[in-house]
This record gives sequence, structure tokens and C-alpha cells, in this order.
Amino acid sequence: MSIRVQKLFEAIFTLEDMREIYRGSIPTGLDTVEETAFDEKIAELKAILPSR
Repeated sequence: MSIRVQKLFEAIFTLEDMREIYRGSIPTGLDTVEETAFDEKIAELKAILPSR
């Protein structure tokens, strides 16, 4: 599998994890634990995706 395809799948699964965190926070909003987990997922995405 090409590295680009592999990185794409990693990013998609990370976004799915973020969606689950966000979905679990409804209707009260993100608590501090969820916010920290969300921020960690954003950092993971930044590490996966190349900057241009």
C-alpha cells in the first residue's frame, strides 16, 4: 500500500475518533477530559498530514 494511502487511512480513523469524542459530549459540551482527548487527536492529525 502506498504511504499516501496509509496516511489517508490514519487521518480518517483519527477523524472518526474525534467525531466519537464530540458525539459523546452532546448535549453538555466537552468536559476537560474530552477537550484534552480532542486536542491530542488534533496533534495526531497534524503529525499525520504533511504541512504545505
